[in-house]
Formats: sequence, C-alpha cells, structure tokens
Amino acid sequence: MTDNSPVAKLRRAALNLLARRDYSRHEMENKLLRKASLLQASAAEKKPRKSISKNPAKQRQYDELGFDDDNLEIDLGIQADTCVGIETDKKLLEDQGSQAESDECVDISAHVEPVLNWLTELNFLDDARFVDAYIRYGIGRGHGLMRIRQDLQRKGIEQTLLADALESLEADWFELAADLRQRRFGVSPPKSEQKERARQMRFLQYRGFSLDQCFYALSRESESDQ
Repeated sequence: MTDNSPVAKLRRAALNLLARRDYSRHEMENKLLRKASLLQASAAEKKPRKSISKNPAKQRQYDELGFDDDNLEIDLGIQADTCVGIETDKKLLEDQGSQAESDECVDISAHVEPVLNWLTELNFLDDARFVDAYIRYGIGRGHGLMRIRQDLQRKGIEQTLLADALESLEADWFELAADLRQRRFGVSPPKSEQKERARQMRFLQYRGFSLDQCFYALSRESESDQ
C-alpha cells in the first residue's frame, strides 16, 4: 500500500528529481518547499466545509433563527437568553472545529528539513560532489570561472567548497579560453581588425572569462598564426 503521508510524498518528489540530475542541498530545498506549498494548497481544497452543528435538530434550529456558516444574523425578536445560549453553543463548536483544523493542517514545509537530512545521510545529496561535477560540466560547455562561480552561488554553494574543488581540479583557464576561442572562430583576426577582435572578446567575457584570459586567448592565436 502506497504511503501518502506528506513526508513520503516529499521523499518521492526528491527521488524523482535526483533521477534526472544531481542537485545541491539549496536547490533541493527550494524544490521541496514549492512541492510542500502545493501539497498544502491541495489539502486545503479537499477539506470538507464544516457545518455549524453536527446535530441535525440543532442545525435546523440555527437555520430557523438565521444562522449560517458564513454570516450570523439574529432575528431581533429572539429572546436574549436564547440568543446567548445558541451563541455559546456555536462558539464552542467553532472552537472545536478550529482545533481540529489546526491538528489536521500541519505545516507541510516543516517536513522539508528532515527529508533533506534523510537524503544527505543516504549520500543522495552531497554539495562537495555536486560542485566538482558542476565545474567539469561548465568547462565542458565552454564556461569560464566567473560564469561557473556565479552559477554555483545561485545554487547556494559556499565559497569554501568551490575553492577546494578548484584547487583539486587545477584547471588552466587561460588555455581553456584560448581553446574555446579557436573552436568558435578559428584563426584569430589580425590586430588591425578591431571590430572582429571586440566581438570575440565580448563572446569570451559572456562565457565567463576574465579580461586577462580573453586577451591571452586572442594574443596566443595571433602569435601562432604569424
């Protein structure tokens, strides 16, 4: 039998996401919070509308006196003591209903942190592994260090993790910029063609390479083509 508790639903949602690609803890937290919000809204929509009283006879009495779920209107001809008694009954019923709703409508987002911890314990979430894989992925797509760093910051990665991964990788960003420029444009333009050189420079900067790396990429090709 399928477990349809909020925790089980959040776990299944997380595993479905991880089946597609790796996630940082921050990314997964945002995904699960959105999922929890949807589950909360769905639970609220399915909740049946409570009547004023579960006693049909008393409900009819309330209806005759002008009470309904949305608006209480008391006939001015009703005896004061009767009104007080009915109002007291209704207040008790509303208090009981509110307590029941409070018990049922637990904030589902409170389950997100335990689910994240569960994923971490199973090694399904590992920010260090994620950073290493993402840097290699970025390099493969021709992205420079600045672009990769910005992407990882948006994904909630701490700078210490990024620094450790870069130290172990030992990537030569100057050569990477030069290789990318050559693959994209071929032979570098002569120094006199400033417009074309500026276009290639913008391309490399957009990809996340520094100015020094961009200048190196152009100068290395120019020298080799001489």
